Amino acid sequence: VNRSGKIVKSNIYSEITKGVSGQLCVKQNEDDGESWNVVTIEGNSVISESYSYISKEGNFYKCIKDTQYDSPIWINANGERIFVGIAKVLADTHLAIYNGEQWGVVNLEGKRILNHSYDSIDNIKDAIIILKNDKIGLVGWNGELIVAPSYSCIEFINIHDRVYTDGIFESSHKQYGKYCAEYIFDTDEVKKDEFPKLLRSQIYVNKGKI
Repeated sequence: VNRSGKIVKSNIYSEITKGVSGQLCVKQNEDDGESWNVVTIEGNSVISESYSYISKEGNFYKCIKDTQYDSPIWINANGERIFVGIAKVLADTHLAIYNGEQWGVVNLEGKRILNHSYDSIDNIKDAIIILKNDKIGLVGWNGELIVAPSYSCIEFINIHDRVYTDGIFESSHKQYGKYCAEYIFDTDEVKKDEFPKLLRSQIYVNKGKI
């Protein structure tokens, strides 16, 4: 049914989960088994073919064709195929994509933001964290370089007037580098409002370890 209570699709779905922007991931029983697709609230199909499983990952759909061992297919809310293979969502709007050796980044439209040049990729709210040869750096969401991957530690940084003091972590919880206050502030307990405006407009980096 739609928001007015009117039946817009007579098919009976065996399972419905939340999709992107009001869309729905639906499982349907068919003669040759169960299949998943994505439909709008009006019941129109978003994706041109069915899959054995579909899940919402950020603003992407992760689609499995036959078995869990198949390479996942990443599709956006317009039904466009963005990538096939191992990937992870960054801040809902970008995909870190893996070619078997190195990582790159594409956006929701499938535009290449970073080539496959990095050993690992993660993100904070305002930037993409890149790791290359055990050195970290930062790149903007449109691919603009903020800090080259030349440092084992970034102690303090301001991006768009947002001060980061929380550290950088990968999914494996390996800490690449740590955001903290300049040494005169006695490490981690400093809060954003305690940073002088002069320091908040600069970038401090350290090629050694904390």
